[in-house]
Formats: sequence, structure tokens, C-alpha cells
Amino acid sequence: MSKSNKNNVALDLYTGDGWVNIPAVASLGAWCNIIIGKRQVGKTFGTLKYELDNNKHFLYLRRTSIEFDAITSDPELNPFLPLSKFGYDADIAKTGKVTYTVGKFERDENGKVKNILEKYGIGMTLPSIANIRGFNGSAFSDVVFDEFIPEKIVIKRKAEGDALLNAYVTINGNRELEGAPPLRIWLLANAFDIASPILVELGVVEEIAKLVRTGKEWTLTDSGVFIAMPKSTKVSTKRAQTAFMRHMMKNKDSKFYQMAMENKFSYNNLENVRNMNLRGMKPLFQICGLYVYQYDPTHYYICTSPHQSREIYEDTKAGKQAFHIAHPYFELMLSLCQVWVSDVPSLIKLRQFLDIEE
Repeated sequence: MSKSNKNNVALDLYTGDGWVNIPAVASLGAWCNIIIGKRQVGKTFGTLKYELDNNKHFLYLRRTSIEFDAITSDPELNPFLPLSKFGYDADIAKTGKVTYTVGKFERDENGKVKNILEKYGIGMTLPSIANIRGFNGSAFSDVVFDEFIPEKIVIKRKAEGDALLNAYVTINGNRELEGAPPLRIWLLANAFDIASPILVELGVVEEIAKLVRTGKEWTLTDSGVFIAMPKSTKVSTKRAQTAFMRHMMKNKDSKFYQMAMENKFSYNNLENVRNMNLRGMKPLFQICGLYVYQYDPTHYYICTSPHQSREIYEDTKAGKQAFHIAHPYFELMLSLCQVWVSDVPSLIKLRQFLDIEE
């Protein structure tokens, strides 16, 4: 059991076997549950099992149709089939132009769906929801967005953050105005990229960064967002004994090992982030709404505390061009960690202004 100092709420984050305790998380009543965990610690399995155990009619969300094609064509990639070991007869199949059905099926000798015997939910991609007019989401109590942070090899779209917010509003509808509880969304992923557009648009990046800095495993915000970065020590200890992980332990600095076993964001270098006192610093200029101070002759500090400098570079094409001309060595200073930034959201904003991709 662990406690959040901020909320003083008790939570058994793990089951007796060391898996993420999804029913306990659900009992907190958060409308948004973000679980960013190591590989194979029960995020998806536990959430899907919870949905079926509680007869939830849910929307199963993935980023792309390619992902759905993979999980519906290969049993080894299907996240529902492992539930059969525990007596659940659940599967997913494409049953519409842009929709998939999560349910119990009767199939023919070729494996094609003949009849839907029982329907537990619907599967869709995030872009598909945006393309459907008059979407009626009142039937869904939960949304399970699996693998919402893509691996680096997969294209990351900046608009995904806006798309998720719009999708939530669409599916949630007017249920709260009619006295019903809000739509509950589960965001599940591995620790690939803290600069995920979805995390940025939800405004939870700094809360996640605090978990990383402090080593705490979870928090519940005042606005009802639950965020967890489970260490899953019991499961991880067992997984560390597998042949593959024993080999990978020889290179603990590898991005894969840090993501899979240490739950560190493998695509992010956060060495530039540090919160500092402004006393004695000299105001320099303003860049994309952030304020730059000179700490010493070779270091800058950037934060959101304003100063009155007239040297301002707006977040526009002209502003970027003017900045690069006036400060040609700034990016080099940033890469050498001679530019410190007060928080992760500001660092992300700065990198976007500079068109820097990790």
C-alpha cells in the first residue's frame, strides 16, 4: 500500500502477485486514469479484465487501423485472447467499415465471424471518431485507449492531443448535465515519450515529471486525474531472470532497458530541467512566451516568471527566423546543457519552437 502525500488517499497499487491492481485504481473514482508502466505488468490485461468483470460497455481505442489489423489477424497480438486462460470468451473482429466489435463470436471454418453472440464493446481508431458526425457515445461508460504513446519508429501526430480531447467531449456528451457520472477513460502505454501530444494537451506532463523526479508511483490530482508510473518490483524481478533481460542487463543504459525495466522515458533527455531561484540573474529576452535569464556568462535559465525585456520572439515563422539570426548558438548551448529550463512543459514548448525532435 502507498499513500499520496498530496491527497492522503490509500491505494493498494498491486495485486498479491505484483500486477497493477486495476479494480483498486477504479475504486478511486477518477474520470481519467493514466497508467504508464513497464512492459507486461498487467496494464492492458488488468483493464480489459476489469471492464468484462463489471459488465462495462466500453470503447476500445487504438491510434491506427494498422494496429487493429494486426491484433485482429494474429492471435498472438490479440489483447483479448489471453483472458481465455481465466475463463473469458472475448475476442475482437472487424465488423464495420471503420468499427470493430469486442465480443463473443461464432466463426466459420475459415475463422470469419458468422454471428455476434455477445457484444462487450466497440473498437475504433482515434481519427475515425473525428470523421463520424452525430456520434452517440451515451452507450459507453468507459474508453480504453491502449498504447496511446507510440514507439519512435511510428509517426507521432501533434494533432492527436486535440483529437483525444474532442473525442472525449463527443463521447461524454451531456451525461453529466443529466446527473450521470462522467465518461471514464483509461490511457495505457509504455514509457516511451513524455512529450506525447496527448499528455501535453491534457496538461499532465509536469505531474508525470514530478513522479519521475521523486520516485513516487502515483498521484491523484485535484481535478480527478489518476496518474501512475508503477515500478511493479515483484513482476520485474521475475522478468529480469528471463534470458533476454539477463542479456539486456549488460547494457542498462540502453533506451529499451530503461523503458522496459526501469520505466524511464526512453526518448527524453530531461537533464536540462531544474527549478532555480531567480535571485541575481539578469533578464535577457522572451521566446515563445517563455522568459530567458542569464545565470552566468555561459548559462541561461528559462522559466515562466516574466521580466520587462523588449527583445521578444513570438512563436511564428518570422519570430523563429529572427531568433535564429540573433542567437545562432542557442541550440548548441541547449544540447550542451548550458540552458536550464524550470519545468518539462516549458522544455517541450522550447523544443517545439526550435523544431527539435528527440
